[in-house]
Amino acid sequence: MKPNPTVQRVRLGTRLRELRVKSGISIPLVVERLAMSESKLSRVELGRIGLRQVDLFALLDLYGVNDTEVREDLSRLARGTRQSGWWVGYGSASGTYVAFESEARRLRVFAPVVVFSLFQAPDYARAIIRAHSPEATSAEVDRRVELRQIRQQRLLEGDLRAWAIVGETALLNVYGGDKAMAAQLAYLLDLMNLPNVDLQICDLSVSDCPYVPGQFVLLDLPELRTVCSEGIAGDVFLDKPEDVADVSGQFDRLIAHALAAQPSRALIEERRKRYVA
Repeated sequence: MKPNPTVQRVRLGTRLRELRVKSGISIPLVVERLAMSESKLSRVELGRIGLRQVDLFALLDLYGVNDTEVREDLSRLARGTRQSGWWVGYGSASGTYVAFESEARRLRVFAPVVVFSLFQAPDYARAIIRAHSPEATSAEVDRRVELRQIRQQRLLEGDLRAWAIVGETALLNVYGGDKAMAAQLAYLLDLMNLPNVDLQICDLSVSDCPYVPGQFVLLDLPELRTVCSEGIAGDVFLDKPEDVADVSGQFDRLIAHALAAQPSRALIEERRKRYVA
């Protein structure tokens, strides 16, 4: 598998930040010694940008990192940051999210208004994409639908575990017409048969459900946990341990208030029948 440049950048930045802190060297000192701007160093440590080999070795020399194995490992990560991800050709505006998802072992998803993209059937996905991006051409829409289907392969093959809390509103908001909605809800029922998928519905009749302002995804990767929160200006990523722990606690509270598996299945089936009536 080709290196995942986005995840490689985050891993490299995290390792470099840890090495800098361990060495006792401050950010202003790095700026002074290496003539690297504070903004650039911050973006490197946050995984926003990659790093040239010459700059990497200058940092490691400054931090006193002489271990050959460590230097070679970080050099490999830095090389991986300069490649393009496999998803680039599909025209997705959520490339960073797809990069993290492609290496995740487990997802925990809260989708209050529409069905989460990883769980979308083709016609429903096409309608959602057109509603979100009315200027997209048919070819662009087709590519984005194909990207969703490629992402779903890991779920269908059991390589990815997912636990989703879906708002009942998502079952009621119609995208693509009754036929598309019936197919979408049937697809959710099929996914619930997979041993690596858990799905619960937040019933509108349940009072005092925890308030969460929008969709979020908790992603568990090897050596990394992050949260993707959907906003009007795009996806926001949180990787501070305290932020991840806070969102994880919110998800646990949603689990406790959502319907269990069988009542969730019954509600989805009831809504599906309304669309085929």
